Amino acid sequence: MCGICGQVSFTDQLGDPEGIRRMTATLTHRGPDDEGYYAAPHVGLGMRRLSVIDLVTGRQPITNEDRSVWVVFNGEIYNHQALRRELEAKGHRFTTHSDTEVIVHLYEEEGPECVRRLNGMFAFAIWDAKAQRLLLARDPLGIKPLYYALQDGRLWFASELKALRADPRLRLTVDPSAVADYFTWLYIPSPYTIFQEAHKLPAGHYLLMSRDGARLERYWRVAFPDGTPPRGSLQDEADQLLDLLRGAVRRQMVADVPVGIFLSGGLDSSGVVALARECASGPLQTFSASFPGMGLYDESASARQVAEQFGCDHHELVISPSAAEALEMVVRSCDEPFGDSSAIPLYYLARFAKTRVTVALSGTGGDDLFAGYRRYQLSRLLPRYQRLPRLLRRGVAEVAARLPAHRRSRLGQWGLYAKRFCGAAQDGATTLEAYLTTLTCCDASLRRALLPAGLEAHPVHHGLLHRPSGDPLELCLAADLATYLPDDLLAKEDRMTMAVGLEGRVPFLDQEVVEFALRLPGDLKLRGATTKYLLRRALRRVLPAGVAERPKHGFAVPVGEWILGELSEVFHDLVCAPTAHSRPWIDPAVAQDALSRHRQGREDLSQVLWALLVFEVWCRQNL
Repeated sequence: MCGICGQVSFTDQLGDPEGIRRMTATLTHRGPDDEGYYAAPHVGLGMRRLSVIDLVTGRQPITNEDRSVWVVFNGEIYNHQALRRELEAKGHRFTTHSDTEVIVHLYEEEGPECVRRLNGMFAFAIWDAKAQRLLLARDPLGIKPLYYALQDGRLWFASELKALRADPRLRLTVDPSAVADYFTWLYIPSPYTIFQEAHKLPAGHYLLMSRDGARLERYWRVAFPDGTPPRGSLQDEADQLLDLLRGAVRRQMVADVPVGIFLSGGLDSSGVVALARECASGPLQTFSASFPGMGLYDESASARQVAEQFGCDHHELVISPSAAEALEMVVRSCDEPFGDSSAIPLYYLARFAKTRVTVALSGTGGDDLFAGYRRYQLSRLLPRYQRLPRLLRRGVAEVAARLPAHRRSRLGQWGLYAKRFCGAAQDGATTLEAYLTTLTCCDASLRRALLPAGLEAHPVHHGLLHRPSGDPLELCLAADLATYLPDDLLAKEDRMTMAVGLEGRVPFLDQEVVEFALRLPGDLKLRGATTKYLLRRALRRVLPAGVAERPKHGFAVPVGEWILGELSEVFHDLVCAPTAHSRPWIDPAVAQDALSRHRQGREDLSQVLWALLVFEVWCRQNL
């Protein structure tokens, strides 16, 4: 696991090798163990290394036999041993035991298409001196980040935006549409960033930079089967899934440093613990967070139960952070506005785990592949709801409007879901349009009041909206796999773990598991009111009674309470102040009105208020 960066320019000499060192220095937190550089007339590569595999000989950059191909790599290749045997049989000579070197020799054999052979999480840059070209590549689901910018014939790339900003020659300006993106989704979807001139390399893509210019290519896409594919019995499918997950966990437990697991007590992370127990030689190190006295915000009792069942060396962190400190920390680590407040407990948990391990597995991705979120039920309910008489629907909406709506209890959560569903289920709305409406941070009317007139978000789901599908659930899953998973969940996990030099791994996103999940028909993911139907059946074989039936619970923090308490004055002084740095984009009067409505209990606007606060702090730190 590393932080990588570099520059390429065919119009002039690199000129300033110290510029690469300045970029690399901003990534020290990602790779506290080592650094390395490669410089040639038109290219410079830099990396910071977190040593996980081959601690002695695995230093980067790594080159091939004749030193014509160089790589800097962030991530892990889980099938590297099989690929190495294949490449050695073809005559390639290896000088290290690292997975990084496999990429170099595989590129020699297959060129840019080598990315199709890699099972892992990766973002890498390959300089081919003979062809005079740079290859940038990112894994299929976007587990590892990669940013780039093109300006005046020069290309910059890096694992984080802060490394791009370290070179004063790159001129960056805020993208107004990205501001609208942020207040729509709480994050900025690929390929966009908060800056007009900088981009995220989209998941499943590679970019080639040569004297002829830059070319972006997609090598992988989310693809569901046409119709219902042939399959064995339900038990056969569950057994196959369990075997695939077992293999994924076994591969991802391999490291030359201590490995632990983030354990929430829910289905996915508990399943990882159960399968890791089968291949671990000693007690598993597990880590969970506790929010004492916070009701549904606290799942620590469930985590303790699972840890005890599997004899884990369990560590529980009681989180009671200073809200202001947490706010500053998250904003600084994310480089661009990012409003998912669950980044806060994840950061503190990662920092806590880093004192004992260097690698931590999590259950991230299980919900997105196997339909674990309650909101996926909209794909089944919407057609039935729209067939009801309009008068009856109006009555349902009026009842939903009177329900308590907050995140502190099950009833409050169902009230939130009911209100969002009724607001999204407009006449004529397709399932995907309604689904995307339920995901927005600010509803359309609030966004129009908050942002300057005419400011619109980028049309990131445009292709999906016009794609036919036999099962509307597949469109909802495809939307999340294309945006929410890489740009929110995986971005959060990468930023918060790498901020403290901890490698996060996600066994549910193993290539073999992903391919299996995508071919499953929707009724094996969502059956009636049961989410993750097949996954629950598979993991029931290895989990304690009752764990496989636990409902989904988000990794949330009480930001609504913070806004009304500890952060109340901070919010007013920052967001509503005449000197607010966010004023070119945000109407402070609308922000003040939203705070008043939230305080009066008329609406749960905690997400909106947190997003406003994060954006203002980001503006103060960066503009």
